[in-house]
Amino acid sequence: MVDAAEDHLWSSAAARIGRCAAPLWLMLDQWREQWTLKEWLAIRQNETSDREIGVELREATLSGYECGGPSH
Repeated sequence: MVDAAEDHLWSSAAARIGRCAAPLWLMLDQWREQWTLKEWLAIRQNETSDREIGVELREATLSGYECGGPSH
């Protein structure tokens, strides 16, 4: 597991942010028509938040408590 998508060997994220050259098969022109780098990075940030929420939901489901802890 890696902390960031751009660190994953088979991810296109590093090429999308300009960390490395894009492989020939990666159609960045089409991608750039739909996304700006700023928009894509914002979405990636939200994905991290979604993962954190997922962990909280799983913990709540397994504990029997609602998200946020035991009710009083």
